Amino acid sequence: MKVEEVRDSFNKTERYLNCNTSILVRVNLIKNMTKCISYDNIIEIGCGDGSIGLSILEDHKELTLLDISENMIGRAKENTPSRLTRKVEYIVGDIFEYRLGKKYDLVICVGVLSHVPSIERLLKIIESILSESGYVILQFTESHSLFGWFNYKFMNKTDGGYKVNKTCYGELSPLLLKLNLKLIDKEVYSDSGLLLSRLNPSIAYKFKLFTSKLQLPSIFSEVIILLERQK
Repeated sequence: MKVEEVRDSFNKTERYLNCNTSILVRVNLIKNMTKCISYDNIIEIGCGDGSIGLSILEDHKELTLLDISENMIGRAKENTPSRLTRKVEYIVGDIFEYRLGKKYDLVICVGVLSHVPSIERLLKIIESILSESGYVILQFTESHSLFGWFNYKFMNKTDGGYKVNKTCYGELSPLLLKLNLKLIDKEVYSDSGLLLSRLNPSIAYKFKLFTSKLQLPSIFSEVIILLERQK
């Protein structure tokens, strides 16, 4: 895939964001995940409309929102409450090219691993900007699950026309261990757009959230993991 293809795909903000109940599910799960950890500086890589990062931003914290899509950053600016504007830095850029000048206590990378030229290189970049006792939140589609196999088999192309990367925890795990990132929490939920697209958005959201309580990694495809940097 090329940078331009990814940018063009996500610049179609309405197509991606309209009735996307998975964003709401991710916000819910990540807010719960972060309740028991301590952090002040946050960066969300591939932030989209900023829903996730903004949902955990408080007055005493700082947030950097980075996305390759200028249109998505525009939406993130619109979604930022006026009282928090001074706490947010907005960056339109490619994480592989942009040089960030500081370390972060929490790095969020959701819906990104499928759309990058090198997952391993991205993980190394994340490790390089992580503070000494920092945390990482990653989201990916588990290709070894039933729904993951279905999605990759029949829904593996984006609006940009490129094929998404195939991901699974079995392949990510050794890369994360090499970077001294230890798994401390994991959530699994359903996100089969083909099966849920005809449902009312409110019902689809509740169903997806319900599936996260079942913890069936062999069936449901979407995974969110919380990692802690080991000293």
